[in-house]
Amino acid sequence: MESLFALKKTWEDERFFEANFNIVGQNSSIIMDSYLDESEISKLIDGVKDFIESFGKEEFIWRLEFTEDTPLLSLRFFLQNKVGVIGIEVSADNKLEVPEKLQANFYLTTEFDRLDVFVSKLASFQKGSVLELKVAL
Repeated sequence: MESLFALKKTWEDERFFEANFNIVGQNSSIIMDSYLDESEISKLIDGVKDFIESFGKEEFIWRLEFTEDTPLLSLRFFLQNKVGVIGIEVSADNKLEVPEKLQANFYLTTEFDRLDVFVSKLASFQKGSVLELKVAL
């Protein structure tokens, strides 16, 4: 099974929106809803662009925070090896109580050209051209 990153707007107003994340790895996946605003998407786009431009020399961590010191969703982009394989560490914690509690930590692998597609589709999502994106990583 190939890795997948999917994001779908389920509700929005003038300042923020609710989105459904579906992140699938080889052996693990998460589906979760969260609220975020355009600045969060901008941070992800800009950070991944910088990561690509530096050829992975500087890792990039994007955090969607529940509170200031407790990330709800974290994506860490890093160079897995020198032939251009990229690792993405996915960490999630919905901060709910059992039985709704979700905690996950797993890894995806991809390549620079797939990250270019990811950034392009995220930019379309941010502009409102699409309400749902799916990127095979």
